[in-house]
Amino acid sequence: MRIISGIFGGRKIAMDDRCPVRPTSDKARGALFSSVASMIPGCSFLDICAGTGAMGIEALSRGAAHVTAIEQSQRVIELLSQNTAAMGIGIADFEVLCGDFRTVLPVLAGRTFDVIFADPPYEQGLAQSAVELVALHDLLADDGVLVVEHFFKEDMPLTSAGLEQYKVRKYGQTTMTFYRKGAFNNE
Repeated sequence: MRIISGIFGGRKIAMDDRCPVRPTSDKARGALFSSVASMIPGCSFLDICAGTGAMGIEALSRGAAHVTAIEQSQRVIELLSQNTAAMGIGIADFEVLCGDFRTVLPVLAGRTFDVIFADPPYEQGLAQSAVELVALHDLLADDGVLVVEHFFKEDMPLTSAGLEQYKVRKYGQTTMTFYRKGAFNNE
C-alpha cells in the first residue's frame, strides 16, 4: 500500500500481518479523496479506527493542517507511529488517541473537524455508532463532511441528530456513506 498523492505520494505504508486491520483499498481511498479534494487543504481531519494511519497520512500529504487519529489496538498504534515517523510527521501534526472510539469521541466534545473518516470493524453495528456519536457530540464542522466506510450489507441511518446522508459510493463489498449537517445537504 502506498500514499497516492501529495507531498508523500508514492511513499510506502508499512503493514504487519499480526495487526488486526483491514486497510481501505487504494481505489476506495483515491475515490474518497477525489470526492473531498476541495475540503482537504488546511482542514482538521479526524480518523476514527485509524489502523495503519494511511488515511490520515494521505490527508496530510494533500494539505490537511492537522490529523487526530483514534485507534484501539496498542500494536496497531505502534505500526501507525512507525508509518508517521517514516514520513517525518511529528505529533504536532498527527495526534494519536488510544482507546475505543465510543469512549474517545465524547472526550473530543467541544472540538470540531472539517473532515471525519470512520472505518470501524465491519458488521458489528459500529458504523452506525460512529455516525450517532459524531452527531451527538457535534464533532463535525458546520460545512464539514463525515465519511463512513462499512460493509455493503450494513444499513446506515439516513439522518442522525442533524447529520444527513447525502451520497453513497460502492467499491466491491465496501461502501462509503457521506454525511453533512442538514443545512448543507445540497448534493
